[in-house]
Amino acid sequence: MLGKLSNRTIKRLKENGRRANATVLEVASRGMTITHGNDAIVANTQVVLKTRLRVEPDGEPAFEVEERFRYSQFDLPSAGSVVAVIYDPDDHDKIMLDDSPAAVMQAGLGQAGLSADQMGLVTQLQQAAAQGMDRNAMRDMAKQWGVANGATIIDGTNGFGGAPAPPAESTVDQLEKLAALRDRGVLTDAEFEAQKARILSQG
Repeated sequence: MLGKLSNRTIKRLKENGRRANATVLEVASRGMTITHGNDAIVANTQVVLKTRLRVEPDGEPAFEVEERFRYSQFDLPSAGSVVAVIYDPDDHDKIMLDDSPAAVMQAGLGQAGLSADQMGLVTQLQQAAAQGMDRNAMRDMAKQWGVANGATIIDGTNGFGGAPAPPAESTVDQLEKLAALRDRGVLTDAEFEAQKARILSQG
């Protein structure tokens, strides 16, 4: 099937399938290229690569699949990459990549090592920012989430009697997560540089 499901199966998966993140366990180093439209436009060419995935749905056991998927030449995965998928819960062989912006963003956050709860907070904050919530209100929202989830409040105390907070995440770790978000397309180069400058100035 050259890495592409039938239009009927794609429609059924989009309407009734379940969405999840999947970790790339293995991916072929070579595959077939397929071009649609003008072959002088690089973006019109995709690469079909045999890929083994470990799909990790929320509230269900993880499972592995091995299929051929079509990837953009600009976004070829490697072992350890996190991709978004949609699958048939009754037939795991029916699976496709989810290229919707929201799914790609969630996969990028997963790649950066954020937990499902942390990713939920990021989504809430993005929605709040889109609705015009000011920074102080967003900071309060993050602190309330932290207290509810037992997270450390980074304001000089741990939120319980003013005891010193544990050491913050290292600068290197923060930069690695930031780079992962940029590589997945969650951050633009300009946003990456701005955040990198902020982290380095604090270090």
